[in-house]
Amino acid sequence: MGKVTASIEINASPEKVFAFATDMENMNDLAKEWTEGKMTSDGPVGLGSTAHYVGMHKYNKGEEWNVEVTEFTRNKSLTMFLKGANKHSNDQTNYYAFEPTSKGTKMTITMDYKMNKLIDALAAHRMIEKANRETLEKLKKILET
Repeated sequence: MGKVTASIEINASPEKVFAFATDMENMNDLAKEWTEGKMTSDGPVGLGSTAHYVGMHKYNKGEEWNVEVTEFTRNKSLTMFLKGANKHSNDQTNYYAFEPTSKGTKMTITMDYKMNKLIDALAAHRMIEKANRETLEKLKKILET
């Protein structure tokens, strides 16, 4: 099992960061190089919400995941279980934490994923880490502008 964690401090309230990060259109714009998601359940994101994601990057194109929100605490945390939806996809769990700071919010993304250890060691771990860092930096730039 691989694990990657990335954090950033954003000069915006946890409520503002959480609202942005749980909006599918916003996150599709932020991560468009890597994934595209579509809600498959009604209503705002909450416990039990479902979605479907498709890989868009040359390294994950053809991968698909069925997603369920398995933990949800408004403005504090969100956990999603991503079940690989085809033979090219690996299961993963994504944890999002939103912690208040003196300047705003520390947002942390942690991903636990199943992958061949050799592939993970050669490239996947670094690519996932880089993608998460870039997503957080884009989020920071948008919310602080």
